Amino acid sequence: MGEYATYIGKQAEELSERLAVLGGLPISDPSRFKDLAYVEFEGNDMLDLRRMLENDLHSVQKVIDAFRGRIKNASENNDYGTEHMLKGTIFEYEEMADRLEHYLATESLERNLTTK
Repeated sequence: MGEYATYIGKQAEELSERLAVLGGLPISDPSRFKDLAYVEFEGNDMLDLRRMLENDLHSVQKVIDAFRGRIKNASENNDYGTEHMLKGTIFEYEEMADRLEHYLATESLERNLTTK
């Protein structure tokens, strides 16, 4: 899961650079991050692994849906650079969703927790 967090950070940086190239302004107000985020804060006491992975999967699926809309918009506006970048990014998010679904398979979590 560490590679997942590293990838998301890298993608956020690349997307913000693309936004700057297009003349956009980054968000600087922390409350706007909360308003626009696809991920909901789970709380400091979240310890249920299955629930955490389910929340991650739900968030990744929201990102995939949002990217599909952004890809369509970029294509319609002949923004081929953004379209190409987002297509590569959505592929990686689809891979993440597939891995999360694998981890959430009932026997997968139970087998890994009981065999150690």
